[in-house]
Amino acid sequence: MDRNELADLLESFSRAYPEEIFPPLTEDERKALPRGIIDRCSGAMGRHFAKFAAQAAAALRESEEWRRDAEKWADVAGYSGSYQVSSLGRVRSVERVDSDGNRRRGQHMIPYRKANGYVAVTLWSCGKGKERYVHRLVAAAFIDNPNDLPQVNHKDGDTANNAVENLEWVTNAENQTHARRVLAKGVRAVCGISEASGEEVYFPSLQHAVEAGFVRANIQKCIAGTRNVHRGYKWYDAAIYSARGAIDAARKEGV
Repeated sequence: MDRNELADLLESFSRAYPEEIFPPLTEDERKALPRGIIDRCSGAMGRHFAKFAAQAAAALRESEEWRRDAEKWADVAGYSGSYQVSSLGRVRSVERVDSDGNRRRGQHMIPYRKANGYVAVTLWSCGKGKERYVHRLVAAAFIDNPNDLPQVNHKDGDTANNAVENLEWVTNAENQTHARRVLAKGVRAVCGISEASGEEVYFPSLQHAVEAGFVRANIQKCIAGTRNVHRGYKWYDAAIYSARGAIDAARKEGV
């Protein structure tokens, strides 16, 4: 399905519904397809059109025509000349000469989905591989972050949809609010108390702790009482222990 076919299909909706519900496409909207079609998901027919719009956008995004016209590539920060990330969430290596003087052909990377739901790739430099989350690579390359916000949110809640239009920089609190109110998901906030210094770390969800390098299962074991510490921290369910209460509890236990 190319852009013109999608526009013709949308215009069939204009003929089928009253103009006040679904007015004809403007020339600007035609040019903006498929990004702009979700904007039409409102009003009396919004619920009926939303599913079609999402399917049509996904089909067009997967087409070669959409990739040629809309996919943009940028160097991955810290890997300039070695790897690039696209506005659709794809990652590729570029043709280059490695540190040993060998010529490497460029190729698309094969991503993998982690247990926490996020999509990742392994990038190599000087013989060492480092795992990187694709959504953060896309956001760093294509979305300005003047306020140095720490987290990247998936607007539709699908952690496999790493297209730039689906991502935004947010604060911890904004990400937690989105998960609870927009996605209607229960989120378990956790906090850890350092055994060495008493320093507190707080994460609005287990997924955020995983992104910071901690292991979900080990945190859960600490909270359940079957493990004492994980990476130097005692862990608590933040919904049960307030920040102050968690510190006090840790001190009573001899931290």
